[in-house]
Amino acid sequence: MKAFVFCVAVLSSILAFPCADAAPAKSTPRPARIDISVTAEVSAVNDQFRATVVTADSGKTPGEIAQKINADIATAIAVARAYPAVKVQSGNTSTSPNYGSKDRIESWTMRSELLLESPDVAQLSELLGKLPPSIGISSLGQYPGPKNQENAENAAILEGIAAFKKRAKLVADTFGKPYRITKMQINTRDHFSPRPLSAAIKSSAPIEAGETRVSVTVSGQIEIGTR
Repeated sequence: MKAFVFCVAVLSSILAFPCADAAPAKSTPRPARIDISVTAEVSAVNDQFRATVVTADSGKTPGEIAQKINADIATAIAVARAYPAVKVQSGNTSTSPNYGSKDRIESWTMRSELLLESPDVAQLSELLGKLPPSIGISSLGQYPGPKNQENAENAAILEGIAAFKKRAKLVADTFGKPYRITKMQINTRDHFSPRPLSAAIKSSAPIEAGETRVSVTVSGQIEIGTR
């Protein structure tokens, strides 16, 4: 009876330990993940022009100044009506006190803006030259209209994606392995900024149209060694 128990114990011990010659299970190698970012730029023709004109004055009471400022703005709007291609929009208006001795208000200053926008640079330039001397130009800028902006962005996106794929292939070929794109982000932006001008520049001189650079950044991640 004791011999039987011993045999069973030995057999159990043998079954509990694997054979020393058994090969370990192979682990699947994880693919390498690489981040890539590229930028593409395209020019968009500026076919829209925007001017901000301003009038300002000081006086003893806000009501006194408001009459003059409102008269100046009304005059500018009346002049602009002769130019149907120019869009007119009210801008910011502000009134602030001017302090003297003992922190007492001695006068008030009021400032009011008018925004002028047009695809016809000749009309806008002529309009600016006919504004009264009390109205000056605070900024003058040019930018692409919606259609030109959209066309430039679409072209930049196509160039950006092509550049991304080209760089991804370059990286994968260096490792001698295939790749696949796991994620991608596309961001666009333009470089429009109005050019500040002094009131002395106001004249009917022609305004030269230029171009705005529209850029797109394509960033993402690829996996090397997978399809």
